[in-house]
Amino acid sequence: MLRSGDFKLDTMTKVDVKLIVDGMKEQNNSWTIHGEDQQILHIPMQPGPQSAIKCEVGCMMYCSHDAKMRVTTIGTGGAGSAIMGAFSGEDIFCQQWTNEGSGKGYIGVTMNLPGKLVPINAASLNHGFTCKRGLWVANIGVVDVRAKLMNNASLGGMCCGGFSPLCQGLTSQDENAWAFLQGGGTILMRELASGETLLADSESVMGFDDSVNVDIKMSGGCFMACCGGQGLFNTKFTGPGKVYLQSMPIEKLRALFPQRKKGGDKKKKNNT
Repeated sequence: MLRSGDFKLDTMTKVDVKLIVDGMKEQNNSWTIHGEDQQILHIPMQPGPQSAIKCEVGCMMYCSHDAKMRVTTIGTGGAGSAIMGAFSGEDIFCQQWTNEGSGKGYIGVTMNLPGKLVPINAASLNHGFTCKRGLWVANIGVVDVRAKLMNNASLGGMCCGGFSPLCQGLTSQDENAWAFLQGGGTILMRELASGETLLADSESVMGFDDSVNVDIKMSGGCFMACCGGQGLFNTKFTGPGKVYLQSMPIEKLRALFPQRKKGGDKKKKNNT
């Protein structure tokens, strides 16, 4: 299976794009991701509260005997952090797991939505990472999850760049911290050099480093905008920094399964 390589964005330029945790096991010293779809995040836990793991409610799949859960607020703790986390598309409360035994423990975490897990490292978290609302799944170490305005975007980028003006921001000063997000379909990461630009379908944007500038560009003329299926604008990224894209965002998935109208079901029942 194709893992990484050179992909042509146009006929003149070759770029290196990395496929993230697709069809393989990705691992780090402090965690392992298993599976191809609806993946499992396996995290070893040392004894004591210093190895605490936070995750969304209902995401624990398995754990060791001495792993204990308590309900806490999202983010770094406190009412203010919880409220800002809720505005970022998350629940106010989340799970916090610790190993209360004397030996090594572990926990397995999965997602509440279909997709893949995407790890964000401490280097990105230290400078700040922006993503769509509600993508946070879990974190190792102290990670602040809160709503934010895209201060690195133009007015057009804020309004028409595929994000709501109020999106989700992740930050951490913990050098060992990791955050895990959920994305749909195949996940691509592109690291842009300083001044390098990338155009992307606005719906397919998942997240990016705060060092990346966000703007928009017309997808084409009036006929292209109306009949090309790409909308009026594409999202324009200018480096330096990492950009993450997803081939099947939740918005596209929901469009494939529209909700039935309650009135139609009632009418059908009456006719029966």
